[in-house]
Amino acid sequence: MVDEAVPAAEAVSAAANVATNALRQNLIELQQNGIKLQISSSLIQILSVPCKHSIASLTYSLGRNDQKTKGAIMTQAKLGDTVKVHYTGKLDDDIVFQTSVGHKPLEFTIGDEQIIPAFEQAIVGMNPGESKNTKIPAEEAFGPYRDELVQTVDRSQFPADLEPEVGQKLNMSNEGGGAIFVTVTDFSESSVTLDANHPLAGEDLTFDIQLVEVV
Repeated sequence: MVDEAVPAAEAVSAAANVATNALRQNLIELQQNGIKLQISSSLIQILSVPCKHSIASLTYSLGRNDQKTKGAIMTQAKLGDTVKVHYTGKLDDDIVFQTSVGHKPLEFTIGDEQIIPAFEQAIVGMNPGESKNTKIPAEEAFGPYRDELVQTVDRSQFPADLEPEVGQKLNMSNEGGGAIFVTVTDFSESSVTLDANHPLAGEDLTFDIQLVEVV
């Protein structure tokens, strides 16, 4: 009697060799394309299951790894993304005027102009965990200092129980009913000098930025 198991075993072995060679070639091509892979032995079961299933399973696994690689690239911050960042803002003399370090990160949507547009643009293209330093000139930050925004008003226009102090922040209303934030820069018994410029107007700003997360 002819043992039919021998030819069958040889056929399986031959198919396994073909599949193994094809697998090696696929891995070489993937590595040449810059895709780093970790293939566990459990994925290559050429001898225990039909070869076509092994190759299909491996191809599916490789595809998933490729998608993960593409996904990692897509985490770069872009217009419309909501992001969380840590930052430290400094003046030209290295004085820190504001920082989020030690507190919750700043969260905002790029393009909503909730903050300085130039600061938003500095985030575009960054990856989570990446840090950078960027300098924003006064014109792109809070604008130049404008002397016409400094006014001296009669003290009688203030409530009698309000004692002005230099550096005091006040919320006032303009003729149209809009809110104006001003700073008391000087006062006397008869008058109070108010500055409606932003406290950082005329200042070039430097920011150390770390992108924490793209939400």
